[in-house]
Amino acid sequence: MKQPINTIVAVVTLLICLSSCRSSEQELNTDPLEQLQLMQLGERQYWLALPQHYQSDKSYKLLLAFHPSGGSGKGMQSLSHFEQGNNDYIVAYPDSEQVEWNEGCNCNIAHRLGADDLQFTSDMIVDIQQRHTVTPGEVYAAGYSQGGLFVQNLACNLPQQFKAVAVVAAPMSVQLASSCAPPQPVSIMMVHGTADPVLPYNGMVHSNFGLISSPDAIALLAGKNAALPYVLEKALNASVNLTSYHNGKQKFQLFSMKDGEHNWQFSGFDTRREILNFFATAEQAELPEHSQRVSTEQGQFHVRAMG
Repeated sequence: MKQPINTIVAVVTLLICLSSCRSSEQELNTDPLEQLQLMQLGERQYWLALPQHYQSDKSYKLLLAFHPSGGSGKGMQSLSHFEQGNNDYIVAYPDSEQVEWNEGCNCNIAHRLGADDLQFTSDMIVDIQQRHTVTPGEVYAAGYSQGGLFVQNLACNLPQQFKAVAVVAAPMSVQLASSCAPPQPVSIMMVHGTADPVLPYNGMVHSNFGLISSPDAIALLAGKNAALPYVLEKALNASVNLTSYHNGKQKFQLFSMKDGEHNWQFSGFDTRREILNFFATAEQAELPEHSQRVSTEQGQFHVRAMG
């Protein structure tokens, strides 16, 4: 029995509409977790997020983001969202082998069980460079809490791999402070709440896991990276104070969050945006009041500007 022409047209139209709607839903699905790719690297793994408008023939910066103790790469992505809002970075969110990273204090389970997280980090960078075009000299790292302690280990023992690193909610272990000897300078940013009850801003005395304060940590890291012995301190707003050093090329900065606790995000301070801004200006010194930077054929100069 033949179907009326109008009925056939209606059915075809409905099918086209349903197909179109499903395609639109797929295109509109911007859930960041759906965009993560699980990458195997030997017995280890990391999660990779490409820019929204990724082009295979384009060169990108690379950012590695390290999760806190007991966390995961996916959890770090949900917390930081580094790949959102910009089209400049490929972002890797690695999973630790143990419950924590081997942060260089020779005091935690990752060290006792022999997790070689420094080698894993180097291997991960090479693996991503083989899969995608990474701009030479544009590799960065960021870490939160215990992941931040590990990023300090990178700054001390693997600085040649990075242009700049950022540490959130972590001072520095006494053990790493005593052994830190970077073979070359790397720009370092620290962000820490002054009322942090977990990894205290002012440090902690402990027989196994002592911490130096964050102000002492940034001063030590600046000194280890040949910074000038002059510190610039200024209030950025009522809640944020900046401590800044510079060695003529790299800079070393501590953003102190007044009354801030053990958090990634702080009132009046967009951590993701500020970290990306630090990476973009990693070689620009923070200038004091009545100063300005002048560019000439001979280079950049810091001059007095009293006008």
